[in-house]
Amino acid sequence: MIEKINHTIRFGTKEPVRFRETLGTDAFDADMSARTNGTIRVSAYDTEKYENNEQLTESVRAGINEMIEGCLKKLSEKSVMRSDPRERLAAEMVKALTEAGIEAEVEIAGFTLDDESQQLLNDMKKEIKKQLLNDMVVDRTDRPYIKPDCAPMMPSPGIGMMMYMQKRDKFCRECGNKLEIGDKFCRSCGAKVKGPQMTTPFMMNANATPQKNPPSDKGLKMLIDCCRKVLATAVGDGHDETVLYLDESNGQYQIHTYSKTPGCSEYHRAFMTDENTYLSVMDKIRENDLINLEGSGFNGMCGGEYVVKFVIEDMVTRVSTASVPYDAMSKLYEVGALLNSFIDKEKEIG
Repeated sequence: MIEKINHTIRFGTKEPVRFRETLGTDAFDADMSARTNGTIRVSAYDTEKYENNEQLTESVRAGINEMIEGCLKKLSEKSVMRSDPRERLAAEMVKALTEAGIEAEVEIAGFTLDDESQQLLNDMKKEIKKQLLNDMVVDRTDRPYIKPDCAPMMPSPGIGMMMYMQKRDKFCRECGNKLEIGDKFCRSCGAKVKGPQMTTPFMMNANATPQKNPPSDKGLKMLIDCCRKVLATAVGDGHDETVLYLDESNGQYQIHTYSKTPGCSEYHRAFMTDENTYLSVMDKIRENDLINLEGSGFNGMCGGEYVVKFVIEDMVTRVSTASVPYDAMSKLYEVGALLNSFIDKEKEIG
C-alpha cells in the first residue's frame, strides 16, 4: 500500500564515499573519495516496507552511504567528475529510492572531493590536455584567438552558384521588398535595381539595413566556433556562424550567432548558457575524433566550406570540410548542430 506524505529528510555522508574515476578515457583509472550532503523530499512510500515517517527516515539515513556508493559506481562507468556530478547523482538516487519503495525528489547541496582526490583529479586533467595537444595532427597556432574572421572571398562559379541564385526569391537590397522579374526600380522604396538581387538568408535574417543594437563580443574568449561560408556572389559574401564564448571577467558562458546574407548586413544575436554546453560540445569533438582529423591551414574560407575551430590551452585547432575525407564531413556538422541545440531563446542577451 502506498502512503502519500510530504516529508523531508536531510542527509550527509558520515564517511567519505569511494568511487573509480577515468574522466572518460582508457588512459586513466584512479580511486577517489568524496563527501556529499543534500535533501530528500518524500512524496510517498510503501507501507509494507516502512511503518511511519520515523522508520522511513532512520532507514534512509542508515543506508545513505551504501546507496550513494552504488549510484557513483553506475556514474563511474562513464565518468563522475567529467562535469558537476550533483545533478546526475541526484537522478541516480531517485532511481535507487524508487526501487526501495520510496517516491521522492533529491537535491544534492554539496559534493566535495578530499584533498588527495582533488589533486589527483587536477593532475589527470592536465595530463589529458597534454596528450590532446601532443596527438594533434591538425594545423594550429600558438596565438590567442579573439574574434572569428569570415573575410569576403572571390565568387565561386559553377552549378552551385546558379542553384543558389535560382532557388531564392529576389528582394530589394535597400528595404527588403520583394521584386518581380523585370523590375528596374523597387515598388516600395523606389531604389534602383542594380545587379542580381539576393534573397532571404539561409538561417536567421534578411537585413538590408544595419542592425541597430547588436550585442557585443568585445573582450570575450572564443572556445568553439562553427562557421558555414555561403557561396560568395557579385554583391558580397555571406556566412552562418555560431560561437561559444567565455567571459573571463565573471566566468559566464555565451553563445553568439552571426548570420549574413550576400548583399545584406550581418545579424548578430547572443544568448546566455553555462559550462555544460562547453563540456558537452568538447565531448562531441573528442567522440568524433576531430582532434586527429587533418585540418586545413589558416586560409580564408571558400564558398560552401564548413569550419569548426576549438581552443585547448589557448591553442586554436581548425578542422574544415575542405580538407577532411568525405566520410568525415558529417562529424563537423554534428558538432555545429549540437552547439546550436543549446541556444535558449528565453536567455537572449539584449
